[in-house]
Amino acid sequence: MARPPNPEAPHRLVQAARREFASKGVDAARVEDIAKAAGFSKAAFYLYFENKEALYAQLVTGLFQKMEAISAERHAQAAHLVEQIGAVSESDWRTGSERWRAFHQLDHRHTVAALQVLWNERDIVACILDHATGPRRTIIDTFIDWTKTTLSGRLREAMQFGVVRADVDRDLASEIIVGIYLQIGRRMVRLSEPPDFDHWARVLDAFISEGMGCKSKESV
Repeated sequence: MARPPNPEAPHRLVQAARREFASKGVDAARVEDIAKAAGFSKAAFYLYFENKEALYAQLVTGLFQKMEAISAERHAQAAHLVEQIGAVSESDWRTGSERWRAFHQLDHRHTVAALQVLWNERDIVACILDHATGPRRTIIDTFIDWTKTTLSGRLREAMQFGVVRADVDRDLASEIIVGIYLQIGRRMVRLSEPPDFDHWARVLDAFISEGMGCKSKESV
């Protein structure tokens, strides 16, 4: 009788692959070493993954999906907030009103969540930044292009919410925002201890807010 699949195997193989990719790089990492580190044979690896490139693609996909989930939740909650208290006006921006604060706090919570994901996934971030060649580059470029397109669409609606100026170039702004997060991920890769997520989020929120908001305000 055939041996039933081990339900823990995929997770253990993924975790072992993350360690191998982070320590040796994707090119140098070997399937047999990944399998051995997870406590399985090389043959067992191929029961769950086509090859190491497929596993790498799964890791990259997982990172982008987590970041997208935070972005989608932020957008949905902003839309709900508009229904509850109305869109942000130029006066709200100028005075730092309670309505503006509500949107600002919502953004801050989700920025912190995004930074925490980057920290937890910094080994994958390192692979994306340092080992993205050939087909891997195509995978990453596809996700980045999709992320920029999605973000550009959400910025269009954010303009209707009043949280982004109507004259902002959405496509260029999307390029800048994605680039900022990739650079933050690069910095996290070099850290041995987690940063102050709240502080980093406040700096990032202030930078984006001042660049795309209707009016400058005193810091909150």
